[in-house]
Amino acid sequence: MTPKFRYTHSHTFTREEYVYLTGLFSRKSKPLRLTLAILIGVVCLLSPYTIVIGVAILLLVGLAFFLGKKSAGTFNRWFTNSKFLQGEVTYEVNDRDLRISCDKLDIRVDWAMASVWEEKDGWLRISCEATPNLYFRIEELKKAEVYEHVIDLCNHYAVRFNSEDAKMNSNQSAHTTPASAPR
Repeated sequence: MTPKFRYTHSHTFTREEYVYLTGLFSRKSKPLRLTLAILIGVVCLLSPYTIVIGVAILLLVGLAFFLGKKSAGTFNRWFTNSKFLQGEVTYEVNDRDLRISCDKLDIRVDWAMASVWEEKDGWLRISCEATPNLYFRIEELKKAEVYEHVIDLCNHYAVRFNSEDAKMNSNQSAHTTPASAPR
C-alpha cells in the first residue's frame, strides 16, 4: 500500500549546528527562577539563623549554572561519538512511519513508536522509542504541503513536549508501581 504522503530530506550536520539543535531542544533553566533563587540565597545570608540555607541555595544555583555550561561539551561528545552523524543523514516521514537512514544506519519505525514532539526556532523534533531524534525544518514541511499531516500524526501518536498531557504522563509514570515490584 502506497503512503498518502511522503516527505524526505537529507542533511549533513555540522558540529555547531548539532550542538545548537540539541541545546535548543534540551530543557533550559528558567532565568526568573534562577534570579529568584539567588535573591533568596543572598537574603538568607543576612541572618545568622539562615546563613547555612543561603549558602546551600547559592551553591545549588552555581551548580545548575555550571552544569548548563557543561551541556555544550556533552553535545559535542554526542556528535563526535555518533558515527551516523558524521555524514549525510536522510529523514523521511509519511503517514505510516518515520525513517532515519545513512550509510551506517537505517531505522524505520511505526508512528506508534513516536513518544514526544516539539517545535522550536523553525525546527520540528520527533522523538521515538529507542531511536535518534528526527529533525525537520518546519518551513520545508510547509512548502511540501505535508506540515499539517505530520502535526496531526504527532498529535495522534505522541505528546507535545511540556504540554499538560506530557506532564500528566510524567506524573503517572512517577507514581505508578510496576506489577513486578515487591509490595
